Amino acid sequence: MINKSLSDAILLQLKKHPLDTDISVTPDALLRITQTEARKDEKGYREISLQRFVLPPNSVYPTPTKLVDHEVLFLSTIYAVSEYSRTTPSSKSKANRIAFMLTTIIKFMEYIWLNDTFNLKELSTHLLKKLPSHLANGGWHKALNISERLSNFLATANDYKHPIFTSTNSKKSISSAGFQLAISTNITGKEIFLYFEQVQKFKATKGWPSVAKNQNDTLISGMNYSSLRHTLEALNYLYRTPNLYRLENLPYPEYSRLSKKLTETPGRTKNINSYGAGKMLEEALSLLYKQGDIILQTMHYADACLSTNDGRDLKTKLNDISRHAKSINLFITTENTYKSITIKNLNDLTRELLTACFLIIAIFNARRRDEITHRKFGIFLGACTIYNKENDIFELMFYIEKNRKDYLPFYVGNATQKAVDALEKLQLIYLHLDYETHSTGKQKDSNITLFRHKLFSAKGFLVNYTDYNFEAYKTGQAYHFISSRLKFEIHSTPHMFRRLYCTIFINQHEFPHLPALSYQLQHDCLATTQIYITSPITQSEAATLSKIYDWQIEDYTKIHKHHNSEIAKYMNEAIKEKFSEIIYRIISNDRVTGGYTKMVRVLFRRLQNSVIFKGLDDRQRIDAFIERLSSRGHAPTPFRHAQCVAGNNRIKSRSRCFELSDNTLHKENATPQLCSKCPFSFTSIEHIKGLEQHSLELANEIKTLHPNSVIAKNLEIRLQNLYDIIEYHHKKLAGD
Repeated sequence: MINKSLSDAILLQLKKHPLDTDISVTPDALLRITQTEARKDEKGYREISLQRFVLPPNSVYPTPTKLVDHEVLFLSTIYAVSEYSRTTPSSKSKANRIAFMLTTIIKFMEYIWLNDTFNLKELSTHLLKKLPSHLANGGWHKALNISERLSNFLATANDYKHPIFTSTNSKKSISSAGFQLAISTNITGKEIFLYFEQVQKFKATKGWPSVAKNQNDTLISGMNYSSLRHTLEALNYLYRTPNLYRLENLPYPEYSRLSKKLTETPGRTKNINSYGAGKMLEEALSLLYKQGDIILQTMHYADACLSTNDGRDLKTKLNDISRHAKSINLFITTENTYKSITIKNLNDLTRELLTACFLIIAIFNARRRDEITHRKFGIFLGACTIYNKENDIFELMFYIEKNRKDYLPFYVGNATQKAVDALEKLQLIYLHLDYETHSTGKQKDSNITLFRHKLFSAKGFLVNYTDYNFEAYKTGQAYHFISSRLKFEIHSTPHMFRRLYCTIFINQHEFPHLPALSYQLQHDCLATTQIYITSPITQSEAATLSKIYDWQIEDYTKIHKHHNSEIAKYMNEAIKEKFSEIIYRIISNDRVTGGYTKMVRVLFRRLQNSVIFKGLDDRQRIDAFIERLSSRGHAPTPFRHAQCVAGNNRIKSRSRCFELSDNTLHKENATPQLCSKCPFSFTSIEHIKGLEQHSLELANEIKTLHPNSVIAKNLEIRLQNLYDIIEYHHKKLAGD
């Protein structure tokens, strides 16, 4: 017989007004959320025990109680979550968002309970209005008065065996269950770590075993714009519940505007600097091409050696693996020196290979993190196939998570294919199948995602798989690759590499379609090629051909338009960053060339006494100046020979590419010769070094071609133009 922990009244109400089909509540108070991202070998739902949520003591109830024991607040919470589920389309992240929604509303219930409110109908407007300010300044910690409640508990705490002091990981963190038991709160996990210092100091004053800490107290920061906006949006669902349990009015009708008002300007995704990006990609490619096959051989040999029960001890087996690694030239140190391999080394090698493959795929294809590594929808075995073997063109199925919610083929190059191939071979090693003869597209199994991996133990591979996530922070799965190979720290975000793709594109080094087409047409710059594929005539002809040949391209066209619009958004951000870099260089009197440099310095001096500059520090003045120039249309357009900052306004311009016949700039005609004397051509010392390096590469490429070929002649012209522009900029720098 089932033990009904929920009251009959609650069960009757849930039966009378059923919840959304994606969630359910069991009689023993378990919330079950359907998980569309569950694999076939997993249960298709997520369970959350509603018994663990509590309401703290207040002036009416002197002892803590469970949320499930208060019918009105409990049902208000469940129906709000149900309404959110009902109005949210199915997706791979829906279960996680429902869980966030649940915990957010439960913290709100704790908030009103602390303020002696027991029914949403009785909730005062004043209590609702002051909550966003609390959240913006100190998060739920301030709204729920956590620090004072903990201090009150510690003031009378005498039991050193209390769970808050004796968790299994007490030297590094505080037990969520112990913290909840101590002060009857619903904050958990990482939020609780903020109070680790306070608990350690208390234990030290009591003479109880504690951890010596030298760091400062952790500051409790408020919510940022995004967190506050999502929190207030979640609380609005309390107005959509059945009438008996709902709020009288929509609490935060303009939650986005309110969030912007109470927090700092919403920040954009952090971008990685050029040096860091270059080093990461360089190391990733180096590891894959030089050590990828060797690492796979080591993984295969190590598993066979460790899993064999032949009477040898672990040390002997590891020595054997070390000798094998040395024989195939595997280096496990960046100094290319050999040392004895440990189980940790083997696991680090696995993570490094996965990290290198992730970086290559993410940077070269502008895909989101989960579109690559997700445990169900990530790249799977057989997703990559050969499209044109002669030209090394491959096709890779990527899951589009935002709009299509399905797989779509994309053309990829050799580097991406090699990364996928290495990952597929690793999966075959885990399955004890032949991996050495494996080739692209040979086997297919959509249930085997490529970024799941097995860690080593003393007896070989562990039975269970571990999901890989690119986490560059300390203890994260990519940390060893970053720290040991690159020798610097980096903070990664999900869209960092998506934006890096745009940064690469804006500098005209990488793009999946345009370079091949531009080379075929033998254009000198990509802007000219873009005219061919974006003109109305071309678009009209493509539409006509699709009808004649019955091409089913509607879905593909729609998805590519959305993809390109997102890329364009990040392109704009990359352009803004590039523009800021240019202005900072000019204002700092850095050695740069071009008449635009002189104009900027003159304008900046004139604006020094402007009203808008008063009261601003130097950094703020430069930022304001950048905004002023941006509004005039001076966004940089990158070319291999220089940065063009002529802007895009349809006005008479001194730019060398301006044509009076149509009163328009013609940047598609940009060449080193045309731009060399243009006042809007900007070049830095670093860019000149890049031009010199490119000239060497171009000269070496010409040597490999037949001297009388059309391609060779064309490249010779480009090389001479490049020499001319390099000489011009050197003279300009010498004269500045």
